[in-house]
Amino acid sequence: MGALKDRIKGYFNIGKGRFNQGVAQDTGDTRLQKRGMKQETAGNIQKGIGDVKAQVGETLQNVGNRVKRSG
Repeated sequence: MGALKDRIKGYFNIGKGRFNQGVAQDTGDTRLQKRGMKQETAGNIQKGIGDVKAQVGETLQNVGNRVKRSG
């Protein structure tokens, strides 16, 4: 999966988790609150993976450009 897709899916899961936590807080549903916390955590991890992929891609691009200029 690409960096942008990971970031988008991560943000979606963060939002979904926060929404579920809000609903759970209003209704007193502890299971839904735990599930929302897990979704938010998974979203943060997925977004982080996308961020790392983007940084690695940018670094490789910069290295490639330097090699082209020096060669």
